[in-house]
Amino acid sequence: MAPRNIRTKWLIAGLLGLAVFVIIFIGFKGWYGALLSRPSQVQSRIPRDTVSAESPLQPRYSKAEPLDVCGFGTVKVRSTDHTVVHQFLGEMTEEASSRWRSNLLNSTDNRARGVGLLLKDRASGDGEIAMPSKESQESLVKLAETSADPAVYAIAVRACNAYTGEDLGGFCQKLSLATWARLDSDNAIPWMLLGNQARSRGDQDAEAAAFMEAAKATRVDSYGDSLFGFAQTEIPADATPLERSFVAEDLLDYEAAWPEPQYDSFAQDYCMTSSLPDPGARQTCDALAQLLVSKGTKISDIWLGMKLGSRVGWSPARIEDLDREIRALSISHPLIDEYWDCFNVGLFNDYMALRAQLGEVGTARSDLTRALKKKQMEWLKSRSKDWRGLGATVH
Repeated sequence: MAPRNIRTKWLIAGLLGLAVFVIIFIGFKGWYGALLSRPSQVQSRIPRDTVSAESPLQPRYSKAEPLDVCGFGTVKVRSTDHTVVHQFLGEMTEEASSRWRSNLLNSTDNRARGVGLLLKDRASGDGEIAMPSKESQESLVKLAETSADPAVYAIAVRACNAYTGEDLGGFCQKLSLATWARLDSDNAIPWMLLGNQARSRGDQDAEAAAFMEAAKATRVDSYGDSLFGFAQTEIPADATPLERSFVAEDLLDYEAAWPEPQYDSFAQDYCMTSSLPDPGARQTCDALAQLLVSKGTKISDIWLGMKLGSRVGWSPARIEDLDREIRALSISHPLIDEYWDCFNVGLFNDYMALRAQLGEVGTARSDLTRALKKKQMEWLKSRSKDWRGLGATVH
């Protein structure tokens, strides 16, 4: 019995040793595998819903679509829909966007700080328009009052939606279109907005006086298209081309989605009802139309000028020429919404540098913009047989 007991003890000891070895081996393998599969610094910036095409990780979506992203190569996203891609890029560039917004809030330039306060309560890449909080509105109103800068005042009016003259309450109640017009007397926009207010309350004399001041102005600027120009100097110096491109495109999307001050329909109504019986009103509307067409900073300004011109009897040929120009200007924007590879990102950054300097209309009329558009059309033609359906013809 003794030898059998000894053999049994040795067998049990051997099995225990083998079990310990297996446990240690499995633990080591798991630790080592985790070490090898640990994402790189670049991979860690890619959102979970998206993985590198070369990554051993599998996408969470069985039908992921490839997307070329500057600095990251080909990545896979659950959809190439604009909204999905925009949210994904917002996550990828969040660190730089956060530093940019922080720089804006701490800027010594009042206009840049005003943009920072306008954007403070909005997440990067968020397609929704987030109205500034009461705290941000209060800070903007105080900045507008202390700076006496018409652009900052216009940003504060926009943040408070103080266009109607209704009781806004709180700090926004301190704002008035009359003060904006006084600070910016050679700008037609606040005067047209004042005309809107007067028309809404049935004050025809005040309406006529406001539109007359608008017609005497030498500028047309709502400052809505100027936000990037005010904010670009605070983009971090070490931002990548993709990061610079995305914060600019994100701000353009924000501007486009924010409701515009409604002065166009009121101006058309005023010129329709007043110009025929009143020669003075006709002259006012004609001068305002001339100003909008020649000095408008946005394509919509030219469109309004064309509509007012048609009210006061501009020739059909002139209206047709303006309509053709508006359509041509409207297609001058590079197709950055669809393409985020380094070539197209570079084109868009060049475009935004022009836009910050020249504004929407000036950039659309620029030969440099047409050259950028031509480069993109050539790129599209080289990569797709169906390129004509992807972009407009360069004029």
